[in-house]
Amino acid sequence: MRDIRVLIVEDEPPIGRFVKKLVEETEGFTVAQVCCTGEEGCEFLRPEPPDVLITDIRLPGMSGLELIRKAREYSREMFCIVISGYKMFEYAKEALEMEAAAYILKPIDPEELRRNLDAVREAWEKSYAETRKKKLQEAFRKKDEKAFQEIFPEGSMRLFAVYYGDRQEEICRIAVGVDRSIPWFFYKDWIFFAEGASREESCFEKIERKILGRAGRRNTCTCVMIPKLSGDTPMIGEIKKLCHEKLEPLSVPGRAIRMELGKDVEIPEKKISDERLLRQIRIAVQAQEERNVKKHFWELYALWEKEQAGIAHIRRAMHEIADTLKREGFLPADAAVWKEGIEESIRTGDSFAEIRDSVWKVIEELFRSNHVGEKYFRKDEEKLFRQICCLLEQNPEKNYSLQEICSRFSVSPPYVRKIFKRYTGKTYKEYQLEQKLELARQFLDQNPTMLVREVADRIGFEQLYFGTVFGKYMGMTPSQYKAKKLAERSGEADAVRKEQGDNAQAGIVSESDL
Repeated sequence: MRDIRVLIVEDEPPIGRFVKKLVEETEGFTVAQVCCTGEEGCEFLRPEPPDVLITDIRLPGMSGLELIRKAREYSREMFCIVISGYKMFEYAKEALEMEAAAYILKPIDPEELRRNLDAVREAWEKSYAETRKKKLQEAFRKKDEKAFQEIFPEGSMRLFAVYYGDRQEEICRIAVGVDRSIPWFFYKDWIFFAEGASREESCFEKIERKILGRAGRRNTCTCVMIPKLSGDTPMIGEIKKLCHEKLEPLSVPGRAIRMELGKDVEIPEKKISDERLLRQIRIAVQAQEERNVKKHFWELYALWEKEQAGIAHIRRAMHEIADTLKREGFLPADAAVWKEGIEESIRTGDSFAEIRDSVWKVIEELFRSNHVGEKYFRKDEEKLFRQICCLLEQNPEKNYSLQEICSRFSVSPPYVRKIFKRYTGKTYKEYQLEQKLELARQFLDQNPTMLVREVADRIGFEQLYFGTVFGKYMGMTPSQYKAKKLAERSGEADAVRKEQGDNAQAGIVSESDL
C-alpha cells in the first residue's frame, strides 16, 4: 500500500516545519508540499489532490475553512485536519460541519497530532482498500480488461479462490482481519481474493489457515491457490474459464478441500452412475407418484454421497428435475422463485443430507400445492409473515439465516422468499438488513455519543462490517452520522440560548423558565 500524501498549509514557517517533521516521523505518511497561503495551497489541490490536508484556520487571504471547501470540490474523500490558535466554538463547529477529521489547538501537542494522524491513516487505509475493491469488482462485472489489470500495475496477479456456500460475508471479514488492503470479487458462488504477483509476503496462506481452523466453520469449504495469472492474456476470460473447468468440479458437500492450481493441473472428470435413478424420478413425477419420487430421491442422494458427487453435478441434476416438474405443471406461474429456492438449498446445505432434506421440502410443497391449490398456501401466509417480523424485531442482536427461519417455522426457503417479496417488495435478507440499519440509525438519533462498537453489538454485527453496510445505507460512515447529529443538536442548543437571550432582553419569560 502506498504512502499517504499530505499537504500542509501554515502561514508561520517555523510551525509549518514543525508539523512537516511530525508528519514525516509518522509511519505511512509523506509530505507532498508545505504552503504559506490558502491560494498557494489551492494550486496543489490539482491535478492530483493530496490524501490529507493540514491547514491553519487564520491565513492571509483565503482562510483555512475556505481552503477546505475548495478541497472538497476536488476530492470528497480528502481528510482535513484543522490547526487553530483560537478556542472558538464557531470555528470548531464549522470545521465539524465540513467533516474535518480533527480540530487541534496551538501550541500543537505532538502526541495529539500523532494520535489524529494514526486515526486518519486507519480510516484512509480502509477507504483506499474499499475504493480499490470496488474498482476491481466493477471492472470484472463490466469485463473491462484494461481497468481490471490497472489495479495491479506489475502486470500479473495471484488469486485465492474460496467456495463457502451462502456464508461469503464471513470469509470476507476473515480476510479483512488478516489484511484490510486485500481486494476481492465474486463469480458464481466463488470469492476471488487478488494480490500482485510481485508481493513478497502473500497473505493467502494465513487467510486459508484462519478459514479452515475457524470454530463453527462450514464443513463444505473449498480453498484453491492460483499462483499466477499474467496480463499477457485477457485475465477476466481466463478466470471465468478456470472457474468453469477447474474450480466448480472440486466442491463436494460436507468436505473441506484445499489445493494449489496451476494452468497445467488437470481436474479428472468424475463419472457418477445416477442416470437410472434420475430416469425413475422423471417417470414418478409424470405419474404424479409422490411416494416413488421421494423413494428414488433418497436413493439418489445416498448414491451421490457414496460416489462423492460434486456440488456442480448436484446442481445440474436438480435443475433437470425442476424442468421435469415444470413440464408436468407442478411449478406455478412464479417458477423462478421455486428454482431459486432449489439453488438456495444447494448453496446453504452443508452435507448431502441437508441439501436433500431442504430440496425435498420444496418439491413436497409443490406436490401439495398441486393437490389442494394455491389458496391453501395463501391462507396463513400473512400470519407467518407477522411472526417472522416479530421474531426479528424482538431479537435485533441475532442474525437469523433464511435456513434458520425455515427450520423454525417448518417452511421452505422459496415460500419465505415469496412471502417477503409479496409484502415488502424485498428479499428476506434485504428486509432483515434494512431493519437492523434503521434500528442503528434510531440508536444514534437518540444518543449520538453512543460508541459505534456498542451500536454494532446491539444489532449483532462486527464493527467493521457494520461501518461498511451503514455507509452504503446512509451515504456516510457511522462516525460521520454521529458528528452530523451532534452538530444538529449543538445548533438547536445555540438557537434556544439565542432565543432565551432575546427574550430576556425583551423581558419575556419562556415556558421553560416558569
